[in-house]
Amino acid sequence: MTVESIVQIAINGVMLSLMYILVSLGLSYIFSMLRIITFAHGEIYMLGSYFTYIFAVQMGLNYFIALVLAIAVMFLIGMGLERVLWHPILDKHMPCLILSLGISLVLSGSVALILGEREKGIPTVFTGVINISGVVFSVERLVMVFASIVLIFGVLYFFRNHKLGQAMRAIALDPETAALQGIPVGRLQTVGFGIGCALAATAGGLMAPIFSIFPTMGLGVMVKAFIVVILGGLGSISGVIIGGFIIGFLDSFSLTLVGNIGNMFGFILFILVLLIRPKGIMGYEA
Repeated sequence: MTVESIVQIAINGVMLSLMYILVSLGLSYIFSMLRIITFAHGEIYMLGSYFTYIFAVQMGLNYFIALVLAIAVMFLIGMGLERVLWHPILDKHMPCLILSLGISLVLSGSVALILGEREKGIPTVFTGVINISGVVFSVERLVMVFASIVLIFGVLYFFRNHKLGQAMRAIALDPETAALQGIPVGRLQTVGFGIGCALAATAGGLMAPIFSIFPTMGLGVMVKAFIVVILGGLGSISGVIIGGFIIGFLDSFSLTLVGNIGNMFGFILFILVLLIRPKGIMGYEA
């Protein structure tokens, strides 16, 4: 394998890692604030891609406007789902899991019924390549990588420095104590769920011009997000970032070298880490 090939695979690994991190951050925040794990998170990612497609292709809007609108719509949908469906049963873990499975099936089935099962795509937003010493970089992928990095740092800054983000972190640490301090726990849990959905939708919208869009596309991403979150440590922000890069690079190199069978390496690593350190790489961190 040439140096150029290794660099190209590494660039794809960075892109995959950032996509996994965006989706997994949302999943991790939802778990931290509401103590539930939702199996519908992959379908939220899928809907982010489809709404971006609808706004950009079917309605003819600029891609970036379409992306912002898709994120806003999924934020509102996420808050609606939490308030109407999840909030009344937050203290019942098994019904929450069953509910998330049902929502997952309903969302993917509804999209297939309304928009069809055929793959769709968004035209290339940025054309051209950059050639550096024989290594070719797609401008589109580089822009998506840069945008993802900016978004991830923006999210981290919000939760660590903004008053609203700090209040959400307080709820993640101890909702009862946060309520005693006057923090509106119920409302912020709803907002937090919306933010988690918006992050997954952001990943879907950013990857929509690069990958094909189809109703069951969220399944694989959801599985990877679960691996990343549990590998890094449930509720751990830094663990999500570390786990995202590990799985992203592992997928990029293994899938390139051995094909689809490379998917098993992520599961093998996942099992090994759980055997050695059940809490994940970083343990629990709110």
